[in-house]
Amino acid sequence: MEASGYSKVLNQTLSSMFDLYERSYPAVASEFWTEFKKDIKLDDLEKLMVPIYDKYFNETDLDALIVFYSSPAGIKVRDVQPLIVKDATAAGADWGRTVGEKVIQRLKEKGYTLEQ
Repeated sequence: MEASGYSKVLNQTLSSMFDLYERSYPAVASEFWTEFKKDIKLDDLEKLMVPIYDKYFNETDLDALIVFYSSPAGIKVRDVQPLIVKDATAAGADWGRTVGEKVIQRLKEKGYTLEQ
């Protein structure tokens, strides 16, 4: 996981998650989030990932992946993967918002009331 840059992606994901929490709960003091982050260990998540990798990759596969991630192309994939995840997450959120708006519009066009 280290060779692929997955740990870096996890760090970025965790950071993005806490940014979202902080924006969602603006009344919560920043000190709370600083303290809470100290309790979160990425090692715990990485340990959960090992059996998943074991499920899909054998040792030969993992050796080949290490060779790939040591190559120039693999290094580039590793380095840009967190940026791709960030951009893909934002694109997915925008897409989901657009789909949601279309659902609401189509329901209204068909005469459905959206009040409960």
